[in-house]
Amino acid sequence: MAGRPRSLRRRSAEWKRDLFAVRNDAESNRFWAYVHANQPSFREAVAADARVTAARRGERHDYRSSLDLVVQVVRLMLATEAFFAQVCYRAKVACRRRQVPFLPVLLDRLSVMSAALHITDTVIVGPGMYIAHGQVVLSGMTRIGRDSYFSPWSGLGL
Repeated sequence: MAGRPRSLRRRSAEWKRDLFAVRNDAESNRFWAYVHANQPSFREAVAADARVTAARRGERHDYRSSLDLVVQVVRLMLATEAFFAQVCYRAKVACRRRQVPFLPVLLDRLSVMSAALHITDTVIVGPGMYIAHGQVVLSGMTRIGRDSYFSPWSGLGL
């Protein structure tokens, strides 16, 4: 006998560490806890992003109800590839915070493919971000406040 079989959770943790070179020490855990704690909630961020995006596009940006907000978010996602990529980024952050496996990687790739929007996991972006047309790179240990605006072919961070 080779000994007790390892649990599925332990095997997946080892696989993740080996494949992605993920550190699992106290300093790294504190850093990621800080990043996740300072990210705005998905609902707050997407609502603020939709208001800012609609206002910058010269469209109605005062929403009458939650349903109206959801309809306008879906409309903006279909109207602009940059806003669709933004929502993918916000969903990626929410999944990372909840430690959902694999889905954040898919959402990141979708964000890059749809609007060339690449925002690394270490960037903290406040609510109300507006990206005009995509082609934006935000990387490094960067903190971006509320109501930010990024033009095409711009970058911030490392």
